[in-house]
Formats: sequence, structure tokens, C-alpha cells
Amino acid sequence: MPRFSRDGSAAIFISDRVDSRDELWEQSLADGAPSADARRVTRHETGDVVHPAVSPDGRWIAYYRVVEGQRDIYVVSREGVSPAQFTTDPASDIQPGWSRDGSKLAFTSDRDGRLHIWVGPIANGRPAGPARQLTRGPAREMAPEWSPDDAWIAYTSEPTASNGDVWISRSDGSGTPRRVTTGAGALRVRWLEPDQMMVSGSWGAARLSVRLVDPLSGTVTTPVPPIVFGDDPEMCDFDVDTARGRVVFCRVTRTGNIWKLNGRF
Repeated sequence: MPRFSRDGSAAIFISDRVDSRDELWEQSLADGAPSADARRVTRHETGDVVHPAVSPDGRWIAYYRVVEGQRDIYVVSREGVSPAQFTTDPASDIQPGWSRDGSKLAFTSDRDGRLHIWVGPIANGRPAGPARQLTRGPAREMAPEWSPDDAWIAYTSEPTASNGDVWISRSDGSGTPRRVTTGAGALRVRWLEPDQMMVSGSWGAARLSVRLVDPLSGTVTTPVPPIVFGDDPEMCDFDVDTARGRVVFCRVTRTGNIWKLNGRF
């Protein structure tokens, strides 16, 4: 579950290299190349850390933590100081995503009995008010991603490698959600520009790969060079550094390493 830091100087990811528990780590990408050493960011005594998301100002990392089956969202400073619990609901709260202005976190929750998208305000790494439900579709709705102007939130509906598509909803909850892709087997989405997304999915094939998608027309194209993740649907996560034309993703190897690809898109 790799992410770029906002300035592109580091990759932030999950690893179980110490104590066999998943924690947040950061590795420098000075001059675009990985450094020899990684720095551990979180040091929880129990549970596992999942799905990091870096704030727009680069100061905070949101993630969710699994402790004895309970899933809640936490926020920690980039230095790993004073992690704070953002959600306390007994439901499962997972997959946080920052608004581009840093004032809100969208996340996935089953508080109403099914996985839908919720939005909560945040300030200085702490909750700043109650969360509200954004989507109410009949399918599971997951992995929210904000548009560059914060007007829309994209997400995957019924996300599986064989049955899942990207939908978008107005972030204020007005209007009707709109389907963007058809038959994508969509699992994750990154919104690059107002008229361009990157979506990981099966696209009717056996292996997961990434496509460029126009959220207005639904037009799908293949990036150059092609980006193929493999055949494990759990390795669907990625991030994009639009300023430098880079993609970071996880590819299944014998040691489960993180890869970085310089590309044109």
C-alpha cells in the first residue's frame, strides 16, 4: 500500500519487517532513487496498520488500524509522534482519503449495515466534528478519492477483480452519483486532473493493470509504458506523483518489494 509524500521525496508504505506486525514506514527517494534505509513511523503495541494516506500539506498520515477485529481510522504526524484515533464508532471504519484542501477525510464505513462512503472534518490531525454519510447505494462502495477541486469524490462500487466499477458523487452529497467505468473490475482510483483518473482493475483480463480514464466521457486508454501489477487482487494499491510523472506500486516477488515506475501519462 505505497504512497508518495506530497513533495515526492519519499515513499510511505506498510511493512511487517519488525515484530511481524504491519506498521508505517518511510523510505527516502532522494534524486528519484530509493535510499538504503527505511524509517519506521508508527510503533503500536498491538494491531496492524493498513491503507496510509498523506495529507496535502505533508504533515499527517491517516490510516486505519485493525485491533482484535475492530477497525478504526487514526492520524499520526509524519514524524510518527502522538497517533490519534479519528473514528471511534463500533462499526468498521477503513480506507481514509484526504480532501485536497486538507480539511476533510473521506472513508469507508459499514455504520448503516453496508460499506458506504462517509466524510468527516479534520483539523491539526484531530476530528473537528461529526462525520456524515455521503453514499447510500445498494452495492459496497469503497476506497474514496477526492477530485482536484474537492467538488467530487470517486470510489469503487462492488469492488472485485471481476465485478467493480468507478463511480463519482458530489462531495456535498447533492445530486445523483454517476457511473464512470463499465466492466473495469475496478479496485482503486487516483484522480490526477479534472479530466483524468488512473484506475487499477482487471479490465477483463487475468492480471491487474492500470488504465487512464476520463471521468466525463468514460474513455479508457493505456498509459505509456503499461503498468501491470500481477494476478493478486490484494496488490491493487498504488499512488501517483503527477509533478514528476511517477507511479509507485507493489509487485508480487519472492520478497514483496515496492517498485517505482517513471512513465508518461
